[in-house]
Amino acid sequence: MTAAFVENSHAPGARAWDYLLQTWRELDVPEGWRAEIDEGQIVLVPPPHAHHNGIAAKVQRQLYVTLPDDLEIY
Repeated sequence: MTAAFVENSHAPGARAWDYLLQTWRELDVPEGWRAEIDEGQIVLVPPPHAHHNGIAAKVQRQLYVTLPDDLEIY
């Protein structure tokens, strides 16, 4: 995970949140990555690794065996 600090010095009088949101909207994020605002920072989140998806699939397969009909997995 990568955090990008945003300084508010370029927007005098503007609220910090507005400047942060504007910066987030203007980001050119690499394909597959996500940009999130977390505790006043813009964080770039890489796409999940294939190993992560494999673990999630195994957990999901085990849950379906015992999952009641009124519950779903998303």
